[in-house]
Amino acid sequence: MSAPTLYEIQLRFQHLLKEEFRATSPDWLGGRDTPPITYQRRIGIYHAAAEMRFQEALQEDFPQMYQVLGDQDFGRLLRAYLNQFPSRYHSICEVGQHFAEFFLSPPAGIVMELLTRHPYLSDLAAYEWTRNLAYWAVEFPPLKLEEMQSSAAEAPESVVLELHPSVFLVESSWQVDRLGTSRKLASRDGVKLMVSRQNGRVTGRRLGKKPWALLREIAKGTSLGNLEECLNTHQIKPDEALRLIASWVSNQVIGSFRRQNK
Repeated sequence: MSAPTLYEIQLRFQHLLKEEFRATSPDWLGGRDTPPITYQRRIGIYHAAAEMRFQEALQEDFPQMYQVLGDQDFGRLLRAYLNQFPSRYHSICEVGQHFAEFFLSPPAGIVMELLTRHPYLSDLAAYEWTRNLAYWAVEFPPLKLEEMQSSAAEAPESVVLELHPSVFLVESSWQVDRLGTSRKLASRDGVKLMVSRQNGRVTGRRLGKKPWALLREIAKGTSLGNLEECLNTHQIKPDEALRLIASWVSNQVIGSFRRQNK
């Protein structure tokens, strides 16, 4: 059997670090057993270090979940997650993006056990990952309210408002924004949150029914001239809608607008 090339060794070593650790032959990596530390022990050290770094990263990205589960259960959960969704990226920033999805089709064992005790974990993972997306979202100059108003006055049916890249709408049956501060985690009417970043700080703000309905309609891409159905359905007065939109523009909730063809 011919010796592996450097490129093959790099790919195989990357595979060992990201996938579940399994015993391999030294020849598979072009290595040798050199006492006093065996080949398997050497590879195991690197694999353990990579796993620890993944856990540190996910603790930072999902601090509430880590607080709820504790170090031991969070570590067990991480290993189950990485077995199902091993990292496919060079950056460690992306490793947690499938966490919410992971809980929707969980493997048996530790994950099912944790979901029995904490049925809100999927919603919590989605909320915390959204906060990460908001923090890292691109920044650009604020929209000028006068410019938007001028375009809207000329042809409102062609003006489509767009949320700032750091703004996300999150809906949950659980009080994912108040974990640790509220004994009642279930919410009878659900929780509607606007996750956004302002001055480098990410917040999750609860919205009432009217602001939520209007902002969600805007997020769908409905033009200003076609918001009438939404306003009537949710009993939002036109001047109330205008005040909300002006406030969202001023606070960079709405980041831009575009003109669509008729």
